[in-house]
Amino acid sequence: MEFLIGFFTDYGYWAVLFVLIICGFGVPIPEDITLVSGGVIAGLYPESVNSHLMLLVSMLGVRADSGRHYLGFWWCHCGALS
Repeated sequence: MEFLIGFFTDYGYWAVLFVLIICGFGVPIPEDITLVSGGVIAGLYPESVNSHLMLLVSMLGVRADSGRHYLGFWWCHCGALS
């Protein structure tokens, strides 16, 4: 647990984005925990982490995961394999 706390506080935005993206590849980490961790980091360290930017990074991380699924659907059903 201390490792995760250190990882999120040291790397901030990049940690949240990275964990959200690897969640989409099947790593058994819930996205909810990552999103809450990003919010807690933004709340505890407002002098070094911008809460609006953390929200944007979180949305991009979740969207990147969803975008990968849409791209795979398009590739298989509408693109080169049809």
